[in-house]
Amino acid sequence: MRRYLTLIIFMSVVVSCKSRSAHQSSLKQENAKKIRYSNIELPFKQTVGFALDPLSRLAFLTSKSGESALIDLDRGQTIWKKPETKDRTGIYGEFSPSGTLLAINQGPGKIMIIATKTGEEISNLKPPCIDSPGPSFHVSKIVWSSDQRLLAAAVAKSGPVLPERQRFINIWDTQTGDCVLAVPAIGNILTLKFSSDARRLFSFSQDAHFSIYDLSRKSVMTITVDELKYPLDTYGAFFGGKVSFRDDARLAMIGWNRTIGEAGNPENPIRSMPMVVAIDLETGKKIWQREWTPTREERFFQLKTVEFDPSGTRIGVYIEPNRWFIVNSITGDVLGQFESEETGPASKKTDRSEVEVPNLFFSRNLDKFFGPISDRNLPIWGIN
Repeated sequence: MRRYLTLIIFMSVVVSCKSRSAHQSSLKQENAKKIRYSNIELPFKQTVGFALDPLSRLAFLTSKSGESALIDLDRGQTIWKKPETKDRTGIYGEFSPSGTLLAINQGPGKIMIIATKTGEEISNLKPPCIDSPGPSFHVSKIVWSSDQRLLAAAVAKSGPVLPERQRFINIWDTQTGDCVLAVPAIGNILTLKFSSDARRLFSFSQDAHFSIYDLSRKSVMTITVDELKYPLDTYGAFFGGKVSFRDDARLAMIGWNRTIGEAGNPENPIRSMPMVVAIDLETGKKIWQREWTPTREERFFQLKTVEFDPSGTRIGVYIEPNRWFIVNSITGDVLGQFESEETGPASKKTDRSEVEVPNLFFSRNLDKFFGPISDRNLPIWGIN
């Protein structure tokens, strides 16, 4: 009997250890699969905006001076290019779900819809429906509803400091150009997502708030993820947040970097610990959390991208430099790990004074990875 109890206790400890370690990973690359890259030459320097179409075959790029271009990623060719804007300000674009339209913030507070294939203007959305004179408005995030009828944007007044009352989310009817709803935004919006029926709009802000807007009732519910509420200027702070919503907007992935270690202690130096947290938006609860623990030599690894595939069962995670992971979105288990076979642009330090590198992107099927942009080249990594 005593031997039987001892065996049960031993098995329980083994299972418990496996359960805990299932959500811990090392950044070491011993078992990583090799990948290769190719380059596409870009039509301009200082790229600040990059958007993929739903099939990951086209990319819309913008420069710091307001130039824009559409790139065929399969052929490595520029389809069309537009000159810099009059006020020489960077612009931002987002493909519609069908990929046939592009919404672009053409100047402060102005959104234009163009045909993807030709770059020709189709319509203009009216300025933000906020009765507030004064400084111009800037658009930071744009998202389409699945039926392409609605377009939402995070809008803020210009200025060095933006109090809460000067941040908004506007929603337009793309067929009429009318702004149908304006709601206050909480904090600096990192991402927006419509529900599949376009009745709700989800947002996530840099201060760890989820906001769920019920568009039919014109009400809002805010969810705070306690595990992410850390002071921004103290030990344990999170930084560099990236968020991805599953297509049904019921599951969200938050990618963060947490500072760990002790200042001035060479045996335990301060370094960055990348992590992904899965949140059930129906309950506002954390499902799982995966952390990648760096060694002392791997101090400056940072999570840069987290992205769902179309099925919603996998996410792609990129940790700079040179770490690609495919993760099960339901359990947090790592399904694949990759490293570059050749020394490409993703492993080189970019001169940030000359090039402002935008976000890094997985294809929707998680079989390719785009970026980071270096000078006038766009690296494409094949990871299947």
